[in-house]
Amino acid sequence: MHRTVAKVDHLMSLCDALEAKLKQSQTDGDRLLAAAGHQVLNHKLFGIFVSAFGT
Repeated sequence: MHRTVAKVDHLMSLCDALEAKLKQSQTDGDRLLAAAGHQVLNHKLFGIFVSAFGT
């Protein structure tokens, strides 16, 4: 019985670690998407500025 409890505790700790990694991955993905969107927007705005006012 003690081995079963220890195994369940171990599996639960693995699940907790996996959940934390998943949350971090989602956060990193959100940050990457925001940064990429920011770069695209800045590039487009720069292109509009150059078209309107020249270099």
